[in-house]
Amino acid sequence: MEHFNLFSTCKAECKVSSKASSEGAPMSKKMSRAPVYLGMAQVRFNRLLALDNYAPAIQEALRKLGYPDFRKVMAQTFSLNLAGSIEGGQAVPATAVAQYVFSNMEKTLGFILLQDSLTYMATEYDVFETFSQRLLEGLRIIDSTVGGLSYTDRVGVRYLDAVFPDTGDELSHYLNPSVFGLVEKISGELTHSFFETRSQLKNATIVSRVIVQPGPVGIPPDLQPLLLELPERFKNLNGLHAILDNDCFTESRMKYDSAKLKSELFMLHDEIEKIFKLTVTSHALEKWK
Repeated sequence: MEHFNLFSTCKAECKVSSKASSEGAPMSKKMSRAPVYLGMAQVRFNRLLALDNYAPAIQEALRKLGYPDFRKVMAQTFSLNLAGSIEGGQAVPATAVAQYVFSNMEKTLGFILLQDSLTYMATEYDVFETFSQRLLEGLRIIDSTVGGLSYTDRVGVRYLDAVFPDTGDELSHYLNPSVFGLVEKISGELTHSFFETRSQLKNATIVSRVIVQPGPVGIPPDLQPLLLELPERFKNLNGLHAILDNDCFTESRMKYDSAKLKSELFMLHDEIEKIFKLTVTSHALEKWK
């Protein structure tokens, strides 16, 4: 979010009327050929310096919830502020940060816990109601284990969609012409095309990116290495395609409140859904429904 600080989003589903969701809106219906290959939601909270002490209890609770695979990953981070103050070509010192990774047996759903944030990720995405509920369940476990979280100061949602045309179709049939750039209009072999729009709402920031490139499905540099497994249907794709990378987040400190967090998550998701529907065509939606 603006990218998740962990490393930093529209979702491929349409809303149809069935039973009412907890937010009063119709429940979402998963598309049969949804192009979403990675969904993420993150909440940043007050720093837990004693996280190592709490980790065993958190791991046991998440294991019982369906996330038995556990890894502790040490990631290297750099301070951009410090980098600007170093002279003489000296290397910027790296800081090791512990990431606790809890995932299901297939490594398609999982949590990434840092001292100051919890991220829920899914490569086998269902619908937002269940996706957001899983993040809130993880937060509930942390809140209970540490004796109560004090506040949150950042909430974000991000989606990556891989748009590959069907046989006989052109990629341009799936995307709004405004994000297609000069693809198929200039000579030479395309390496990539990049389109980004950033918008500031009253209480949220939206960053929408469209990357057109040949080859297999890629992972943005800020998300590498990906700590989950991509489904086979995405691993086997290869050719000219577009990656839709939509990210929406808020930055505002408030007392920890799961009900308010749920409402904020749905608000962010709804803004991303608007962007998604502006980016793709009705032809694409018909293909994926």
